[in-house]
Amino acid sequence: MKRFSAKDFKEMPWKNGGGITTELFRIPDGDGGFLLRISRARVEKDGPFSFFPDVDRKLLILEGEGCRLIFPYKEEVLQKGRVLEFKGEDSIDCKLLKGPFVDFNIMIARKYGEAKATISSSDFQNAQYIYHPRTETLFQFENEEVRVDFPGEEHIIIKIQEK
Repeated sequence: MKRFSAKDFKEMPWKNGGGITTELFRIPDGDGGFLLRISRARVEKDGPFSFFPDVDRKLLILEGEGCRLIFPYKEEVLQKGRVLEFKGEDSIDCKLLKGPFVDFNIMIARKYGEAKATISSSDFQNAQYIYHPRTETLFQFENEEVRVDFPGEEHIIIKIQEK
C-alpha cells in the first residue's frame, strides 16, 4: 500500500484563472500526458471545462453546493453524493450553484482502461485507490486486503479495469 498526502500532491492554477487543481496521482503516458489522473479542484468561477480528448472522466463534489454543467446535448446538476461520468472531449460549460466548490476528478485514457468510482463507508473490496476527503489522503493498493484509517466515514472508492 502507498499513502499520499498534501506533501505529495502537485498544485497548479488553471490557465483561465477559474480555479486551482491539486493533482493527487498520475500515471504518465510517456508523451507528456497521462493514462490515469486523480485530482481535486477548487472551482472559483463559472467557465468552460478543459478539453481532454480520448479520456473518460468521473466527477464528484467534495465541498460546496456544486454546479450546473451545460453539455451540447443536455444539462446536469452535480451536487454531493453523485458521480457524474462524461467524455473529456465533451464541450462543457460550468455554472456555480452558490459560490465556489471543491470537486474530485478521475480521468482515464480510454486506451488504458476503465474507471469506476463510488462513495462508500464500507465497500472497499477490490479497490485500487481510496480517497478520504476529510484528511485529504489517497491510498493506493496492490493485491492487498484493504483496511481504512477511518471506518464508518465516507471514502471515494476507485476501481480500475486495465485493457
